[in-house]
Amino acid sequence: MHRVVSFAGLALLLAACSGSSFSSSGAGGAAGAGGGGGTPAGGASGAGSGGAPTSCVDDGSCAPPNPYCDKSAQTCVKCLGHGNCSDPGAPFCDPATHSCVGCVEPGDCPSGNCNQTTKTCVVGCENASQCSKPKAFCDPSSKTCVACLVAGDCGAAFSTCTSGKCGCLGEMARCGSECIDTALDPSNCGACGVKCGSAQTCTGGKCVCRPGLSLCAGACVDTSSDPSACGGCGKPCASGESCDNGSCSGGSSCDGGKQSCSKGSGIACVDTGKSPLDCGNCGTACLADQICVDGKCTHYEPATPCNSCPCASCPTSTGSASTCCMVGGAPSCVVGSSCPGN
Repeated sequence: MHRVVSFAGLALLLAACSGSSFSSSGAGGAAGAGGGGGTPAGGASGAGSGGAPTSCVDDGSCAPPNPYCDKSAQTCVKCLGHGNCSDPGAPFCDPATHSCVGCVEPGDCPSGNCNQTTKTCVVGCENASQCSKPKAFCDPSSKTCVACLVAGDCGAAFSTCTSGKCGCLGEMARCGSECIDTALDPSNCGACGVKCGSAQTCTGGKCVCRPGLSLCAGACVDTSSDPSACGGCGKPCASGESCDNGSCSGGSSCDGGKQSCSKGSGIACVDTGKSPLDCGNCGTACLADQICVDGKCTHYEPATPCNSCPCASCPTSTGSASTCCMVGGAPSCVVGSSCPGN
């Protein structure tokens, strides 16, 4: 006997069978993730927050904010390539995270520097290899090339490192690559690059005539021997006369072993053993940081703050063998064991 099934009954039977294919294997036949039924054939097998799918087999299985399918991992992601990133502030796709970022490689940035932690372009550096002298170090916080990170980076000439800059202690000034005492340095007197004349020294940051010399008409002269100011400024000797011990006399000869040196229209009677203007020979002038000792130009510095010798506070630049000498009435630290004229 044949049973006749109505068309309506067949439809109900098919619907029941079809519904069973969507049921989950969970307890009590509960629906899959999200409580809205099982995984659609050929679609995502899971969903993230808000119901967006997280796993996939193709792009059609994904939705914003992760609209693309990474088929190798079967995961929905934000991007697969740079073309998937439309935000001008994050135009590159990071292949490691599949997220749109500011940069991936150094070449992605106008500055040539991509911070690999934040994936953003930085103006400056990532490491010391991108820096060069005099700013040879990369500051990790500011991503800029600096002269130092710690005081040890500055070398022996400097003592401190502050905000990436090498500095000097106390009242020392930075002149080029050195720390200079501009109160005493004749090559940097009062300020970097200010040089005193050969007949001057630097005292208190000012160029003054060196000990034993006087400023007359803009020039530092030895009034004990200079015929243009013999015995003082404005006291010239007559033409052809010689000046000795501050007095003019006729003739060109000098007494007491002094040497006759022509100066202007007259003769200067000079002790070339200690004259800084005629050291050893007429016309041989010592440099601003030298005095004449036994006819040789020798390095010295004013023995400040001493007023007389001996002086225990000679500058270290003159060395441990320096001697305190009274030069022109002022104490000076002289390299060596003897003083001018001794």
